[in-house]
Amino acid sequence: MDWENNQIHVRHRWIRGNVGDPKSEKSKASVAMAPLLAKYLRAWQKETAYARATDWVFASNKTHGRTPRVGNMLCVDYLRPAAIKAGVQLEKGQRFGFHNLRHSLASFLVTKQKTDVKTVQRSMRHAKSTTMPDHYAQTDMDELIAAQEMMLDAIFSHAEGTVQ
Repeated sequence: MDWENNQIHVRHRWIRGNVGDPKSEKSKASVAMAPLLAKYLRAWQKETAYARATDWVFASNKTHGRTPRVGNMLCVDYLRPAAIKAGVQLEKGQRFGFHNLRHSLASFLVTKQKTDVKTVQRSMRHAKSTTMPDHYAQTDMDELIAAQEMMLDAIFSHAEGTVQ
């Protein structure tokens, strides 16, 4: 964590029990850290037994900090309960994990916040800007209706009289 510059530096990746370098140049890029995220990460740092700068951010208690917590266990222990508490409707047995958050982030930023594609690409750390809209961003029904209404307003604003 680079608290002074509001960045998270990605130095390693953990896949199937193996530590390695991040998979691409984009994966090695620093991640922006908003003040609210920094606040929660600092709170976590005060809670965890593994708070040194060289420790994994979410170190495993089971391995005494030598490895990070496994992603699916973080989902079971933290992410899924938080989602349910926040009102996300999940069916019994429905998968819900970090990848769902990536899809939600892309959809929210692009369709709801109208964030430019390059900013979203960089936030999600994709190598190509086409990856995000092609595979992650989804338009929901209210966005589709709003787009349709804009088109109908444009059509009928020039029409003489009223539509019956």
